Amino acid sequence: MEEDKDEKRKIQFSVPSSVPVQLDPRQIRRRRPTPATLFRLTDAASPEEDSGQRQVAQLIVLFSSLN
Repeated sequence: MEEDKDEKRKIQFSVPSSVPVQLDPRQIRRRRPTPATLFRLTDAASPEEDSGQRQVAQLIVLFSSLN
């Protein structure tokens, strides 16, 4: 009975092939930007520009690149 429990808990992994796999860009899962990513984009704003407009423009570029 103990052996049956251990058998059920084992996770089966596929064996990687020797042939390199080309990933289709459509199969790669896209992730939402984290707050740290958004902060990093807005942190480099120059003092001459209105930071509000720059922030909005960067967010638009970021979200359009995700879709």
